[in-house]
Amino acid sequence: MKVLLYTDVHWCASSSIVRGRGDRYSERLENCIRSVNFAEKEATDLGCDAIACLGDFFDRNNMTDEEISAMNDIRWAPMAHTFLVGNHDSGEGDLRFSTTQCLSRNGFTVISKPEHMTVGGTDFLFLPFIGEDRRASIGKMAESMSLRKNGHRLAVLSHNDVKGIRYGKYLSDRGYELKDISDSCDLFINGHLHNGSYLDEAGKILNLGNLTGLNFSEDASVYQHLISVLDTDALSLTFIENPFAYNFYKIDIEKADDLKSLNGLKNNAVLSVSCMEDLVPELRKRIDTEASVAECRIISHPDPLKMASRPETGMKTLNSIDYMGEFDDFVKEHLGDTDKVREELKEISLEAVNEH
Repeated sequence: MKVLLYTDVHWCASSSIVRGRGDRYSERLENCIRSVNFAEKEATDLGCDAIACLGDFFDRNNMTDEEISAMNDIRWAPMAHTFLVGNHDSGEGDLRFSTTQCLSRNGFTVISKPEHMTVGGTDFLFLPFIGEDRRASIGKMAESMSLRKNGHRLAVLSHNDVKGIRYGKYLSDRGYELKDISDSCDLFINGHLHNGSYLDEAGKILNLGNLTGLNFSEDASVYQHLISVLDTDALSLTFIENPFAYNFYKIDIEKADDLKSLNGLKNNAVLSVSCMEDLVPELRKRIDTEASVAECRIISHPDPLKMASRPETGMKTLNSIDYMGEFDDFVKEHLGDTDKVREELKEISLEAVNEH
């Protein structure tokens, strides 16, 4: 049996600086449509028997009229589908109530609590998002469900935190223990954490990564946006990169030679560029001619050597005015005080601190 896997679509009308209008829907929604349709078509072309999405198909526990309407443009493959409920799909508390439930109207299976099934000689354990206070170890769950008996292997499809791995600058202090995962199952495939990679040397613990880019917590120079085909007989995986994915990059331009970092960008590149102010005109010229760039924000800063040589003016310093605070208030007023907006504002504030 072959199962096509993808995860973390985060179906939404806008994300980060991707806020423009497309031909019919927002650019972000049109990118999601292309990405999902790519995965669904690959499942058919590759002769897969089923499709599983490992959580966060949606970005919130409610949807706008445009987000609902855009769902009509998905071309679902004619095969069984299973969707794990992720933390973004549901509000705090009971996962039985989620935006993912709307997919059950298509006859798809929506999993809101740990469930298991057996295919041949392999037991499959499905784990939607489980909060820290309710999380049992993989080993205990497998034992309570009588899994991995009679020589059966255990494969886990999950949307959860994993303890001890790094999220950008931060080290996770919650989630499933890597040792527990390694000792308790033969293959663990996880959504939720975006930047896709194997989390162990043995290649048993995989963070699949998100289907298309969402924000600048990702690094397209290192990570790919992939779908995967799982062969349930061999418990082996093959990977295909999504050619339609948004690819987020952070780039520093401190000297003219750094402009070469714009070479070789993937398609649909979304850039956050910290640039010396003298180089901004040349940077803008390059961006305007780069067909691969979908969106770009430029954060300019002065040359510190030139600043040091400028005479004192006796004027009030910019630091005496809380421009960042005023900017935060303005953005929240116009875009809403949501988790996503706060996340992006935090990112901008960290960049400002690092630059100064």
